[in-house]
Parts: sequence; C-alpha cells; structure tokens
Amino acid sequence: MNTLKSFFKWGFPIVMLLMICVAFTGITGGLTWLSNRAGAADTLPGGEISRSPGGEPVANALTPEPGSATGQVPGQATGPSQIFVPAITQPIIESPNTAILQAVNGIVQVQQPDNSWRTIQIAELKTGQTFRTWNYSSAELFFFDGSSVHLEANTRLTLEAVSAPMDSPREIGLFQPYGNTTHSVAKVKGSAISYVVRTPSSSGVARGTVFEVVVQNDKSSQFNVVDGVVAVTGKKNTIQLNAGQMTTVEKNDEPAEPVFWISGQGEVTQTGAVWVIGGLPFQTHPETVITGDPQVGDLVSVHGRLLPDGTRLADRIALLAPSIVDRFRLSGLVESMGDETWIVSGQDIQVDETTDIEEGIVAGNRVLVTGIIGEAGTLFAEHITLLDEDTRFEFTGLVERIEGDIWTISGVAISVNQNTEISGDPVVGDLVKVEGQILPDGTWLALEIKKVAEANQFEFIGTVESLAPWIVSGIAFDVNEFTMIEPGIVVGSTVRVTGMILEDGTWLATSIELLDETNTLVFIGIVDSTDPWVVNGLSLAVDENTVFIGEIGVGSLVRVEVLIQPDGAWLVLQMELIDVGPVVGCVEFVDVVVGLTHEEITLASGVVIPRAIAEVEGELQVGSPVLVKLCFGPDNVMVYAWVLVLDDLSIRPTPTPSPTPTGTPIPDDGGKVTICHIPPGNPGNAHTITVGASAVQAHLNHGDYLGPCQ
Repeated sequence: MNTLKSFFKWGFPIVMLLMICVAFTGITGGLTWLSNRAGAADTLPGGEISRSPGGEPVANALTPEPGSATGQVPGQATGPSQIFVPAITQPIIESPNTAILQAVNGIVQVQQPDNSWRTIQIAELKTGQTFRTWNYSSAELFFFDGSSVHLEANTRLTLEAVSAPMDSPREIGLFQPYGNTTHSVAKVKGSAISYVVRTPSSSGVARGTVFEVVVQNDKSSQFNVVDGVVAVTGKKNTIQLNAGQMTTVEKNDEPAEPVFWISGQGEVTQTGAVWVIGGLPFQTHPETVITGDPQVGDLVSVHGRLLPDGTRLADRIALLAPSIVDRFRLSGLVESMGDETWIVSGQDIQVDETTDIEEGIVAGNRVLVTGIIGEAGTLFAEHITLLDEDTRFEFTGLVERIEGDIWTISGVAISVNQNTEISGDPVVGDLVKVEGQILPDGTWLALEIKKVAEANQFEFIGTVESLAPWIVSGIAFDVNEFTMIEPGIVVGSTVRVTGMILEDGTWLATSIELLDETNTLVFIGIVDSTDPWVVNGLSLAVDENTVFIGEIGVGSLVRVEVLIQPDGAWLVLQMELIDVGPVVGCVEFVDVVVGLTHEEITLASGVVIPRAIAEVEGELQVGSPVLVKLCFGPDNVMVYAWVLVLDDLSIRPTPTPSPTPTGTPIPDDGGKVTICHIPPGNPGNAHTITVGASAVQAHLNHGDYLGPCQ
C-alpha cells in the first residue's frame, strides 16, 4: 500500500493550475490527475508518460504506446504457439484526399457499398465511407496533414469530407453517431481551415488542438478540450471551449455552460451516491457509467467535471486494479478437506459455497490457495487450484477469427479439437470464456469455449520466457506499478498470471504469482564487501538480473532477497538500501511489547525503539510477542529496527552460522541430505528440505542444521 499511497499525489499540468487553482486551494494528496498537451508526451509525477491524444489515465498508467518495450500486448498469431506484437506506426498517406484507417486491437470494420461490413487491419478511406470498432477493439485514423483520430471500443464514424493538404486550406468533416473519439488536429497554414466533428446533438469546430468527443446512447454529446480551442454548437447557439474545459449537449438543446473536466485515478474508500476516490468525493448521477464492478480498496480511473460550486461530478468510473490489502496466497499439501474447513500444510483454511475449488483435488495434492484475511487472522479461501504438471489458462475475450481448428481470441491463437466443449454458438464478434491447458509444444488448447454476456478477466499458468517485456508461454502482456509481482521470478519460472483485458484489447496483469518450489528468503544485514558481495559474513552471488536499489556501499544496512541455487550458492535477486551507514552491528532477540505510542515501542526488556526507525510486520499491540532485530551505528546509536509480530512463541532468533555438528558426518556419496532450512530474518518460516551433499556445508554456514525441523 505504500506504493499506492506514494502514487496518489497531484499532477496538474500548468494550464490547469492557472485555471482552477482557486477551486483546489488547500487540497493535497489523494488523486493522481493526468492531462495531455498536443503533440507531446509529458513526464508526469511518479515517472508516468502521458499518451497523446486523450488525457486518459488508463492510457497513461496502464497502456503504454503499442510497440514500446513495456507496452506490448497480445497481437496477431502466426500459429498455435507463436504470438507477435505489431507496432502501430503512422502509415504513409499518398493523397490529401484520403485517410488511412488502421486497426489497433480487436475487430475494426468498414461499411461496403451493399451495406455489408468488411473486417480490416488497414484500409484507405475516401469521402462518404463509414467505419466502426467492436467490443474490446480500437483503431487509429490518419490524415495527410498529420491530424489523427483515436477510436475507442464501440465507436462509429463517417468520413463526410477529407481534404488535408499540408500548407493550404483544409476541410475535414466527421460524423460520430455513438462512441468515444480523441482528435489530435495538426496546425496548418491557410485561412479556410475547417476540422468539424458532428454528433446527433451538436457539432464542434477545431483548429490546431486536442479534444475528446463522447456520444452517449441517448444521443447527448460531450466535448472535452485538452489543448487549443473548440467551438461547440447545439441547436442554435455556439460556445467556445478553452484548454481544460468541457461541455455537454442534450439532443435538441443548447451547449451547457463550460466547466472544467477532470480525469484521474485513485483508491476507492467509499461507494454509493458519493464515491470517494483518492481521498476526494465525487457525486454520481443517473448517467454515470461504472465498469468492472469496483469495490472499496480497488484502484479506479475517474472521468468527470468540476462544477461551478466546486462539486466533482463523475461521468465514468472504471476498475483499474483490485485491492491488494488483506489478501493471502499460500501453496502446500492438502491434509484434510471439510465442508467448512480445509487444512493445507498445517494452516486452517475456511471455505464455503462461494469458494472456487478446482475439480479433482484429493488429500495429499499440492495446491495453491488465494483469498482474504478476515478478522482475527482467519483465512477465507476464494480459489483453491491444483498445482500439477499441466499449465492451465482461463480468460474471457473477443472472438476475432475462426479458421478451421484455430480460433483467435483477443489476439491469442487457441487450438480446438474434438474434445473441446463449445457452448452458446459463439461467432466472430462474441465475447467468450475460454478454459484449457498449454501443451508442452506451447499450443494453447481449449477444453471449453463458452459464450458470455460480458467479462474481461484472464488467468493462466505458464513458463516465463521474458521479463522485459513480460512474455509467459508465448503471451506478451502489460504490467504497471500496481501489478503485484511476487519476488523471485526469473526466466524459466512457472507462474500464475491474472489480470484484465482492457477496452482497447490490451492484456494487463494485476498479479504474477510464483508457483515454483524455489528456495527464496529475505534477510537484513550489513554489507562487509561489494567485490565480491558479502553481507553479514555471508558470501553472495550476483548476476545481470540482480536488482540494486539505492547507493549501496560497505557498511550499508540492506534488505537482501536471495534464491538458493541447487549447488547451495545464494544468488541475490534484489538488494535494497535501508541505511547508508556506517552501521556497526545488529542484534536479534525475542521480546514482548509492554508499551506502545505513536513515537515509541517499549519492550519488556526495557529497550525503547523509536517508531521513526522501526519497520513493523504484523499487527502490533501491547502484549504482542515479537522477534526484534536492532542495528546500531557508532556510539551505540540505534539506526534501524525490524519488529516481527509472532503468532508462535516457539520461534527462535536466527541461529548464528556454525560448522557441522561434531559427530554428524556429511554424506559423500552424492546422495540427498535432509536439513532444516531457517530463512534469515524470517525464522518462523523454517522448513525441512533435501539438498545435494555438495550444498550442505553452505546451508550450515548460513544457519541451517542437519535433520528435519523440530
């Protein structure tokens, strides 16, 4: 949550500050506001890059420019197991009297002279032609003079006029009966400059500018100006909109008085007639469109208006990422299965009729359990998944093509055979839920394809092929700062990927979970050497994938995440600076909290820990047993404290590395040896493992001991 909180801060462009500073005086934190300037990609707070056109927070935070290193999405499939991602670049336009329509995602169609529709990837258009996008689809329209239009899903346009020379009078006319478009209008010379967008209720005339047009089902329209000036006409009257302003026009009515439009994203803390998003209240109205069923704790985008009295009115609220708090994930062996309680590796798991339990699970199976942490630490399972050798997938997407035994669904090539169960008679253009498995050759084989009304989620288990960009079992997908990525994932890892298919067809992962039974651990220590790396006397290996956070030097206090290799070597996955030092030493012990204030933590031993330097894991209360690690600088000044709330009073401090116990020889026959592995900094997670004889001494040096854990 610290990542989310640090992200929720104001990011108005200068023009918005000048226009509405009075309305927002005294407001800080909360919502992240995004807006764009024409023809530019401005760096926003938090390192985000605005994507022109549109001022769309979804585009900024979730859907980088197609073809970029981090913005690749599933695209056209060349075979059952190969996916490539086309780069969307502006095509060559040979004549000012034509425009080029290019599909970005999903299904894009052009109407034919006989009124039928032809699906295209790219097409040259002339005056009079009509085109449209489908669900989870998008397109770009390019003109000779450099102007362009972005069409979102479920949008229709007619090209009423097109004459777009570079250096003489221009005439571009578009009719938009429904949908969302964003227009980036090039600045050209000439006195007779005309760029017009008509809707059933209004028309807008722009010069060099960036603006958005939204046409609702009731034929009302909305114009939002990002940069420049747009003149909007209703039944008779015309008003002028400047940058940052918007208006709505009901059918057969006049434009409403201009107000400032707002667009951003934040965490939901209240829903209902008034939503609180990023700490700011938003009024809803009967026409407010809410997608994705967002709940309290979720991250959402919001589009709306700032009314003259300061009220924020939400027109659209869309789920971006589900809540990441009060959730758990564990994998282990099923010990018992009851109607209300399962026991998985010694942990009680509550289940009920809403728990999604995969078929075929029996006692002794290894499973993955995900769910919610309730009051008093009770674990409620939402999903229980069998972890076997099959890599399974499940997602809901748009049927784009059906060619024999290969279906293309939201850019993914899906194979079907005589055993595939197909229900609902889905055809091209339908939304379907697909379940299946990824075969050893990489083929995605559907076990079931079912037509659905609406959904946009996916889930699959596969092998990591690339981390930058992310590719798992042939599928490229997008991640952002809200994606929950479990530490320890490397190329070759088996992972479970869950996420959403966005309106423009982008696959966005909300979580990537490691399913391998790898030996990873995290500990805190002082750097003894950087070449080679030695922390707390432990020799560590690094490679080109090791991530270093902060300027780390000898004497620095660091948090280290390592992967134990089969040969016993400790490979650093990530090393993060806690305190630059100098840090002299650390001590670790078990104690009980006897006093607790906002400033201090007092222990039964008399030690007083300043809260400002303390990192606490768990719900700290008076009477809590805790494992404490204190680190000191020169003159015995306490510089860092790590406090872990214990549920099990038998947890001991991390053992000091010691040689092999006398009289306990290490086998030299190349066989396996049973040891108790105690993760430094997390001794409560001690567990029995078997390793090769050559790796035993390294484990013993790191604090493990021979034999099973007691």
